[in-house]
Amino acid sequence: MSFHSIFAILLKDLIDVTRSKAVWISLATPVVLSLLFTCAFSYSDALPEIGYYDNGKSGFFDFLKKTGVFSIKLLKNQDEGPASLNDKDCLLVIILPEHFDEDLLKKSQPAVRILINEPALKGSEILLMELFELMRVYAKQPFPMQVKIEKIYKPGRGSALHYILPLWVLLTIMGSLVITTSSLIEEKDRKTLDALLVSPASIYDFITGKALLGIILSFTSASLLLGLNRSLTGNLPVVFSMLLLGGIFFSCWGIFVAFISPSQSTANSINSLAFICLMVPIVLSENSKLLRTISGCLPSYYLVEGITKGLEGNCNGLFLNYLVLGGGSILLFALCLNVINRQEN
Repeated sequence: MSFHSIFAILLKDLIDVTRSKAVWISLATPVVLSLLFTCAFSYSDALPEIGYYDNGKSGFFDFLKKTGVFSIKLLKNQDEGPASLNDKDCLLVIILPEHFDEDLLKKSQPAVRILINEPALKGSEILLMELFELMRVYAKQPFPMQVKIEKIYKPGRGSALHYILPLWVLLTIMGSLVITTSSLIEEKDRKTLDALLVSPASIYDFITGKALLGIILSFTSASLLLGLNRSLTGNLPVVFSMLLLGGIFFSCWGIFVAFISPSQSTANSINSLAFICLMVPIVLSENSKLLRTISGCLPSYYLVEGITKGLEGNCNGLFLNYLVLGGGSILLFALCLNVINRQEN
């Protein structure tokens, strides 16, 4: 394997890509649409909802209600606190101790529990600041109480926007399908592919250089999408490794499609079918048990799940995600080599 040959192939393709409007559109469209979606989704007239339990029936509830800052969900007992976070509208739960008002008057700093759903922690930070300020105003003291924040992990219960963004990322990464396939088909049409295959560069150099084009562009575009949406949080090594593996997998897929397709129209048809099969079951899986089962068999599911867990800061149970994406990439790479060898012979 020659790094000089790989770099030469990659540099040539990058120069060609910069002149292609179709590639820029395919990369920019998911980013722009995700930003528009974020702006539209973030705007809401509804008050943020919090769970509330008061063991001693203090006056803090009436005070909170009069401020009009929150929509308050009354809990019957403390045990309902963690369960109430299952509701996507309930962002946090405040639990007051018995004799709360009396302890404030004695300046003995009563212990207040605040429960937060860990995946939704980012969206709850501003609410916490507002709540602390209201507590200070109510108690008329600088540091009126001891606050214990308990993070409770409820997978799938963060903001809806947080879980839709990985789908936009998937769409962006799948753009490497279009990039690598189009690059190879154009070389076929211009009759330059045969010259590349008989050049001093080996088959490994050729496939690696072509794959790197899709990997670099999809990884950069997906990272930019998350960054512009202010979602590059959580376990970043997991997030970036998933973006990289996704780029490798779909770039190898794009190369394979290009070599088995006799024309650009055939390649476009195959890629369009792949988009439908890999995206639709995941998008609609919440409403269908059958589609949930089907989506669990797709590599795109393991990519979306891995990115979502990474953004949540959760790195547990990712072995299968890495195995499916890494193993799938190796399999596709081997298939590409096999197809090229057959065409050479």
